[in-house]
Amino acid sequence: MKDYTEKDNLYCYKGTIVLKNRLNITDFERLAQAEDEITAVNLAELQQHVFDDKLDYEFFLWLHQFVFSDIYEWAGTIRKVDISKENFKFAHYSFVENELRKLFKQLEEESYLKKYSRTDLVKKLTFYMTELNVLHPFREGNGRIIREYFRILLESLGYYINFTKNNKASYFKAMIDSPYDSENLLKFIQNNLRNI
Repeated sequence: MKDYTEKDNLYCYKGTIVLKNRLNITDFERLAQAEDEITAVNLAELQQHVFDDKLDYEFFLWLHQFVFSDIYEWAGTIRKVDISKENFKFAHYSFVENELRKLFKQLEEESYLKKYSRTDLVKKLTFYMTELNVLHPFREGNGRIIREYFRILLESLGYYINFTKNNKASYFKAMIDSPYDSENLLKFIQNNLRNI
């Protein structure tokens, strides 16, 4: 669970940054711990499946719902408030759905990256991960869903991105920098993209 800088009364308990949740936890740290534990189980379950589905807009929303529905009623739905992190304001909520649909349409037109060489695949992954980061479609859980979506997509191409404890910090920094300069994200993907 991330501490976004803007409070909202729609998703948070009044006067707090604690997200309203099915567990009725009102302490930020306790909710973060519960969220981490529950989502880890759900993500592990996803990793036991091979997905032949169309990896489209609806699938992306379904992923969020699957991972977060035990915690949040709004899991799998596009956010209805603006959010920012530190000095960066993510896409205005009124644009997110339309832009997300366009992005997934483009990805479908590119055959979900099946026809690209490794070099071009790295560039395309950098582009799509950056765009999804800027859109930040959900009120919470964007990073995990972006990583899980591309884990599934890459698995279908015979690849994976090596996220280890040693390199997660550089990945997070690259994602933070990506709206302004995606070079670090491109290098991270280039250095950590592996054959299955």
